[in-house]
Amino acid sequence: MPNQEALYKMKELVRISGFSRRTIHFYIQEGILHSPMKTGKTMSYYNDGHVLKLKFIKEAKVKGMTLLAIKNELLLLPEMKNSPEDHGVDFKIQPNRNRKPRNKRSEKLKGNTRNEILMRGCVLFREKGYKAARISDITRELGIGKGTFYFYFADKKGLLLECVPKIFSELFSSGWDKIRQETNPLKRLEL
Repeated sequence: MPNQEALYKMKELVRISGFSRRTIHFYIQEGILHSPMKTGKTMSYYNDGHVLKLKFIKEAKVKGMTLLAIKNELLLLPEMKNSPEDHGVDFKIQPNRNRKPRNKRSEKLKGNTRNEILMRGCVLFREKGYKAARISDITRELGIGKGTFYFYFADKKGLLLECVPKIFSELFSSGWDKIRQETNPLKRLEL
């Protein structure tokens, strides 16, 4: 009889890993974690491979690695197997059929998502300011999930830091022409 490893329900995996249920589902959808063993429409079991990968992800995020780099690293590490069979569990995993298809807007953004988020962030910060700007405004307008935003940027502050040079170059490129054309010194100073 092969050495059976522990199986966990989602509630236990959340407790052990420290990640939220939503985050774990996002990692599965993105292929960072392998699919769990599904025993019913709403019941899945996770194994030690999931626990190992989540521990690795947590440590890598603390070191500042992006999710793309983490995913690539997980594929290279021999101890981070992609299926429960590799860990001695003898059952078949059903493919994850719960993944939502991309909407049309997301298809247009494919490959250009980061730039679209940057552009929309610049507009939003100029219009509303940092405090009033919300990540959900960007994701809703672009038709992407918040997970996609966090795939490219750590948080709103990270987005702002990349937007600031663009915002200043836009403001000063059009502003300098107006300033140069103004002959009245007081109006020029005001501009």
